[in-house]
Amino acid sequence: KTEGRSERRKRDQKMELWYVVHGMPKKGRPTRSSKNLRPRRMWTEEENVLLERLVAEHGPRKWHRLEKYFEGRKGTHLRSHYKHAIEKREGKRPFTPEEDAYILRERERLGGEWSLITSR
Repeated sequence: KTEGRSERRKRDQKMELWYVVHGMPKKGRPTRSSKNLRPRRMWTEEENVLLERLVAEHGPRKWHRLEKYFEGRKGTHLRSHYKHAIEKREGKRPFTPEEDAYILRERERLGGEWSLITSR
């Protein structure tokens, strides 16, 4: 049976009382959120290269299949890191001369309608 919110609150209040009665300092008490947490690891450059290569081979889908290549990392973490770190890194480059010409041409034609310019 799963525990409801009120049961969890009562249990937490009882535990809090137990910690107070037994003189446990507040700073050292375990919390529900601190259970089973592993220390975070920084992404290495080798992992970034491997993730980039695997996404190029398999596409940016079915992240759970890539988990076997990364010890201690879940598919959701792989996707998040790819979307927020690697993919953004690729997007931060100067415009090519062709892109510059297109932007200037469309700006002249459409004016300040940037949503129309970027949608094409």
